[in-house]
Amino acid sequence: MMGYDEDETRKEYMEGLKNPGEHLLDDEDDFTMFDIALINRQNRALYADCNVRMGEIKFNRFAVIDKDADEFVREGRSSYYRNRKFYGAAYGPRFDFLSENLQNQIIEYLYSSGLRPEIGLCVEYLSWNKEQRLYMAWLRDLYARLFLDQSWTGIKPFTDEQITSVSKSH
Repeated sequence: MMGYDEDETRKEYMEGLKNPGEHLLDDEDDFTMFDIALINRQNRALYADCNVRMGEIKFNRFAVIDKDADEFVREGRSSYYRNRKFYGAAYGPRFDFLSENLQNQIIEYLYSSGLRPEIGLCVEYLSWNKEQRLYMAWLRDLYARLFLDQSWTGIKPFTDEQITSVSKSH
């Protein structure tokens, strides 16, 4: 049987004061995926596959799209696999496998092109907002199907006459 340890309790309390909102942080698996593409006038692009978690952007991979970059971007990330025309896209190594100097140069280039760190917060908020709206719409539809429209179950709701006749017999 373990007894009360005042020193351990005090230590846990002091640790909790260091990061008071830590329990409010997102789950470590909670992230949003998005893509960034910088397209030049020759319709070529530098394409980045990114994640954002708690407002921090993490680059996964970069690709160079040699032709029809606008079409690639319009079709989204799955176009690389669906459309044979884009098999030639040169995917590079994972961003975190690059040298620190090269990582810094790429980040400077993206920053000079107008990509700011605040976009991570914006993307994450918009993603959460959309998820919340979709969830609320799903709940609304579920409620409507379960309680308002019983036709899909094959069970017909009671009519007012049936309800009053049952209540009169009891």
